[in-house]
Amino acid sequence: MTTFQPPRAGERMISVEEAQERVLAEVTLLGTEKVVFTDALGRVLREDIIAPANVPQFPKVQIPSRTSRSPTPAPISSPSNNR
Repeated sequence: MTTFQPPRAGERMISVEEAQERVLAEVTLLGTEKVVFTDALGRVLREDIIAPANVPQFPKVQIPSRTSRSPTPAPISSPSNNR
């Protein structure tokens, strides 16, 4: 299945840049407003959110762990061995 359609008779194909200019000429940027965090659900961010401070304020290392109920964990099998 192809989505490409050749130009109609008497029409020419436009460049990506021209298509982008045409689209952007028809849209306007929305304004910004500050809202409470809990009211932000379903909204789109216009700008990045930047934390005012590092959280947590100390270096934190995550140690991967594995829990098991048996004294020796069962070996992990690869997907190719499950055929």
